[in-house]
Amino acid sequence: MIIGENRSFDHVYATYQPASGQNVSNMLSKGKINASGQPGANWKRAAQFNALDKATFSISPAAKTQCLNIPPPGTQYAPTVASDTAPAPFQTLAVAELAEPDLFGVYNNYLITGATGLPFNVVDTRLANVSNLGPGPFQITPAIGYDDYAGSPVHRFYQMWQQADCA
Repeated sequence: MIIGENRSFDHVYATYQPASGQNVSNMLSKGKINASGQPGANWKRAAQFNALDKATFSISPAAKTQCLNIPPPGTQYAPTVASDTAPAPFQTLAVAELAEPDLFGVYNNYLITGATGLPFNVVDTRLANVSNLGPGPFQITPAIGYDDYAGSPVHRFYQMWQQADCA
């Protein structure tokens, strides 16, 4: 399995169901989402919060309010189009194979897919309702496929900190 560096555990395994006798701590097992990726019974426990402290910095401010909507994810510097003169995704399979000669051959096609089709540093409009995602986790797939490039790993990073209540 190849996982890009900006994918978190929950990006890839949020709905993973382990084999009988095994367990995993993920968003599905915690009831934050259901098996189809939609909000689960404990979805509100994954909500993100805002805090404003005008005096002294605090990693765990007392006055916080739940977000109505998290900021929409962006493209950052995810590749916009395939190119044979820039890093993956490559435009042609021949160049991809030259760039990654040790990759097991069946995976070479993944080196020519996944460009966003969007400019750098814009809202990622591949996601439906991107400006109204609510305060918590949202489904990335199928709009952004498993081999597609995406930006905004910070959404999950800050959510993990907030789940620990910034402590």
